[in-house]
Amino acid sequence: MLSDIFFSFWPENISNIQTRIAQCANVLSVRYNLSKGELELIKLLHFTLLLCCLIPASYGASFNFGTLFSSNFKDAATGENVSSFIGSLSISQPLYGYGLSLSSFVSKSLSLNDSEYLIGNTTFAISSSAMIDDKYTVNSRIFTNLATSKYSRETKNLIGSIGHSLSIPYTFDFLDGKLSLSTSIINIYNFYEFETDIMGNSNIKNQHSVGVNLGYKMSSKISLSQSTRLTKSYNHSNIANDSYYLGASINYSFKKMLFSIGYEKADQLLMPNGQNSNLSLFDMDASSFYFSSGISF
Repeated sequence: MLSDIFFSFWPENISNIQTRIAQCANVLSVRYNLSKGELELIKLLHFTLLLCCLIPASYGASFNFGTLFSSNFKDAATGENVSSFIGSLSISQPLYGYGLSLSSFVSKSLSLNDSEYLIGNTTFAISSSAMIDDKYTVNSRIFTNLATSKYSRETKNLIGSIGHSLSIPYTFDFLDGKLSLSTSIINIYNFYEFETDIMGNSNIKNQHSVGVNLGYKMSSKISLSQSTRLTKSYNHSNIANDSYYLGASINYSFKKMLFSIGYEKADQLLMPNGQNSNLSLFDMDASSFYFSSGISF
């Protein structure tokens, strides 16, 4: 587990704290009949609180803990309901003009009975920014994804992936607020133990995306955002696949907290015949609504 890896680098007295955390979590597990996934979630939350104590603010480190509930709100009796809960944790640290970050998440399907919390992949990233003609900012980010999720390792045979993103934001006054426009390019390259997953399907070898983000800050607390992204993927059989993503949200910030209500849709760009467009703004078969919250400290 992530907490086990972290504590392995700390002195014995810190490792003793890890033992106490495990003992407390086990007591809660017996008392409340928690599943293995719920037990690991409790350990992860304890781990987060301990990190906040071990890394003082003087080092410049910041933490963000977020939650997200997503659902297509279909009737559960038909078996078409898809709902999930995600809890995420990220740690950021500036270093010599660069930004370092480490993030991971846990997820739980709310559509399936007796589903457990599952740990997702872990991302480590290095980011930097540069000015062009004293007008535009170019943000660059290099990242690697480690296959810490059970699905990635055992179903997709994923080892990990590396990627790079480049974005250029521009902000200007509009009416009584601030309007921001950002264009981005993302390239991801995946590495697998085998070229196919356990079902015999060819794994995605690389992905290339272009996106446009539009935001409007109405006040110091309320903002609107919209995202559009087109992605071309290639599998190990060199078969290309085109997909798109649409998202929109209303955001409310309060001190160090952020709340969002949004809508998102992800689907294939072309119909199964490979010729007709499959692009649409609203389709309940490929859409979901979500509520998210986050706190930074």
